[in-house]
This record gives sequence, C-alpha cells and structure tokens, in this order.
Amino acid sequence: MECFFTLLVIGGIVGVVAYSSKQRGEARQAWTVAARSLGLVAVPGGAFSNPGIRGTLHGFRVSVDVVTRGGGKSRQTFTRYRVLYPPLHLGLRLTKEVAVFTSLSKVFGGQDIEVGEKKFDDQVLVKGKDDERVRAFLTPTRQATIRRFLAHHQRAVVEDGHATFETRGLETNAIKLQSGLRAIHQFAMDLQGEGVERDEAPGTAPELTEAATAAGAPVPIALETREDKRRRRETERRERIARRLENAASAHGNDDSPRSADDVPTSGDADALTGEPQAVAVPPDTPPTEPTVAREPEPARETEPDPEPEPVTPPDVSIQTRICTRLFGDDLRIPDVKALFEENYGGTEVHWTGRLKNARHMYSDTVFGDAPGTRAEIVIASVSAGMFGARDVVAIVHLPESAEETLRSQVGNDVSFSGHLTSLDPFMREIYVAGGTLGT
Repeated sequence: MECFFTLLVIGGIVGVVAYSSKQRGEARQAWTVAARSLGLVAVPGGAFSNPGIRGTLHGFRVSVDVVTRGGGKSRQTFTRYRVLYPPLHLGLRLTKEVAVFTSLSKVFGGQDIEVGEKKFDDQVLVKGKDDERVRAFLTPTRQATIRRFLAHHQRAVVEDGHATFETRGLETNAIKLQSGLRAIHQFAMDLQGEGVERDEAPGTAPELTEAATAAGAPVPIALETREDKRRRRETERRERIARRLENAASAHGNDDSPRSADDVPTSGDADALTGEPQAVAVPPDTPPTEPTVAREPEPARETEPDPEPEPVTPPDVSIQTRICTRLFGDDLRIPDVKALFEENYGGTEVHWTGRLKNARHMYSDTVFGDAPGTRAEIVIASVSAGMFGARDVVAIVHLPESAEETLRSQVGNDVSFSGHLTSLDPFMREIYVAGGTLGT
C-alpha cells in the first residue's frame, strides 16, 4: 500500500513536470514567432526557465518577460510587457484608482495629486515629487491616453521612465504577444504627444496562419502611419473614379483605350467627368467660316522695368529662440530630439534672457546632482507645438545659493543669466543649464 502511494506521488510529479515542459515549449515557439515578426530578439529559455523578448521597436526599448509572485498555493505567474522612454524627472507613478485602498492610503497620509479633471482624478492615482510640474505634464490629451491605458490592461503602471502591464499566466499565443507589444509601444508614442485620442481598445496584430506558426516563420506586421493612411485613401479614391470612367465609356460606346487615374478630374459637370467634349449643333444654312489670316506680330514695346520692391526686414529672432524652435518646433521623436541636442548643443556656453517663473532653494537634483544651490525656472521662448498650440520653453538654471534672495522679488520680470547647456526634457520642453550665474 505504501509502495502504491509512493508511485502515485512520483507519477504526479512526473505529470506536472511534463505539462510544465510542454507549456514552456509552446511558449518558446510563440514567443519566437512574435519576436521575429516585430524585428525583436527572442530569449528561448529552457526546460526550467521562461522565454523572453527584448529589443527596440520604432525608437523605444520594449521587452516581455515572465514574473511569479507569492508561494505555495498562492503562487501566481504573469506575463509582463514593458516599454522604456526618457525619464521625466517627476518621480511619477500612475496606477488605477481603487476606491477602498485609496481611501485607506489617504487616511494614513498617502499621496494623490489631483489635476482638477473629475473623470481623471476619480480613475487614476497620481504620485510625484512636484505637484505643479506633474499637473503641467498631465495635459488633457495625456490624461485621456493614460486613462485608456490603465483601463484596458491589467496591473498597469506608468512610472517616471517606463510603463508596464501584465496578463495572467504564461502567454502561449503569438498574436496576443504581438498585440501586447504593439499596445505598450503605442502608449509610449501617445504619451510623448504624437497620438490622437481614440475610444476603442488597442488593435490586435495581423492574423498568423497555423502553418506559419508551426514553422516559426517571420510574420510581417504593418504599422500604418497617418501618411500611409492618407496615401492609401488617395489611391482608393483614384481607383473608384477610374472605374466610373470605364463604366461611362462602355455605356456611351466610346473607345476602350485605358485612362490614367492621374488625369481623372475630381469634380465638375458630366462632360468633365466623362472626358467627352459637348457637341454643338450648326444650322445647315450657315455660311462657311473664312479662314483666319495670321497677322504679323507687332514689334514689342520697350517698357520701363518695375521698381524693385523694398527689402522686407526679417523679424529679430534671438539665438535662444532659434535653438528652441529647432529642438521643439519640428515634429521630432524624443530620441531624435535628444540626439540633436547632444550632437549640436550639449556643453554650449549661453548668455540668455527670459521671464523668471520660479526660484527656490535645492539640496540635490536628478540632473544637477548633490550640489546645493538655487533652482530657477526661466521662460526663454514660446514654440508652436502642432496640434497642442504654442507652448513655453523653460530653462532650468542651477544658480548659487545666494541667488535665491536676489530672485525672490524678480518673479515675473526679465532676468539675464549665463551657463552651459547640460541636458533637456523633451516631454516638458525644459532645457537644463548648469554652472549658472546671473547677468547684469
């Protein structure tokens, strides 16, 4: 009897190991297909280790891995999707608002920054180092982006330099893996201000055939941009007009010579649409028209040249405005903005003037380090932000501690300063100036 129970236990262990090995094998195959289709790297894993995916997807580092939490009967496995983006320097952490836990947290002094939008404040728990800067970052468009992300995904978190969400269990479906990677990449795109507001859930990846999945062949994923969509719609419009022309020509017995869609008119009367000239009836007793005799051209008269227009004086654009426009005025992705800054402006000595927005004492800073001093926020330019309108560009200047008393009464006035450019924050449109001194 004792031997029977021993064999039963051993058989159970063998069955669990076999099932786990089979599940990991299916996962390795699906993760390999998903990674290849998106141009990423698959980490195959082993008999007792889980697979993974990592790489760069259209300028953003993304990854998928497996995490386990708890122990014994409460042990749970999750598939975790992650995207990295440039740090915001806000100490930001955004999670879904859970009424019971949030109320308890507030009772014990927990933080929840409110931005003034009821729907967002009711659904999102906001934590950060600087309430004012966090509110400035959470524009209406970003609020909508974050609400969608937290609502559509389980265990979703948005932090200062990355965002994650998790799905329960070890994912063994290549389509779902692709969909999750595309969704978290799209969130990073939308967070930097390039996305448009949408109400629907993130789209799913293109279908994978069973043959391709079984063979592990790469499956291309077409991410259609706004420009691609515009071209596709233009092509479809031309094809529809071309078909209408062919039908009109067949109905009137015209020649069957093919026409180019580029020559098709988009509007006008019926004659313009069919390309046929309107026939004009001529009475039978009308005398023939005499041929027209070409006249010799009259000699050209010499005309006095028009006076040259007075030169228009271009507006006086300061060097700081030109730099800000080049960095933030074009529709550049965040990695491109940072590369442009590092290649052309990093370490440059500047002597600028702007409107003092704020000044306070600081003991340490994520950019300037542990050197105490005065942190001055100075508006140096206003640059168009496309669909978001004009926005201020702010210089964050590290000044000596003694400057705080001088600047305290200068808020709202123009101040001059010098220093060298050390970093920038594309999200907040901030340029960091180290070693700053006040000008005269």
